[in-house]
Amino acid sequence: ALPEKAEDDDLLSSLPYPEQLPPWLSEADLEFYANEFSNSTMRGPINYYRNHDLTWEMTEGAPTEILQPAMFLAGTNDGVVMMAAEAIKAMPHFVKDLRINHMIEGIGHWTQQEAPNEVNNQILAFLKDVDS
Repeated sequence: ALPEKAEDDDLLSSLPYPEQLPPWLSEADLEFYANEFSNSTMRGPINYYRNHDLTWEMTEGAPTEILQPAMFLAGTNDGVVMMAAEAIKAMPHFVKDLRINHMIEGIGHWTQQEAPNEVNNQILAFLKDVDS
């Protein structure tokens, strides 16, 4: 089960602070990302979230069901997933051909870096199922 967040929790309040970098993130990687964001700022990524109201307005009346074969894969420690727990529980109601709905235990937001073998296995299982 996904942990519940209190209504007044911010995004970062429940995230653990790592004592060391995870094996999939090197010091060089971290330095690269820090340099990129210091040069370009966070304006682009933040604008995506600032635009949520307009996105809802623009998609009003759009189909509310996904009929194509689909899969959902995420980590149990993903803060975004924690905030969307109710939507994820309701997913089978809106995604009519949800072939795989899998949570990887102990994994955060970057599933493909944190658990590449599990991600690949789930994708291959999905593709095999769709192809059969």
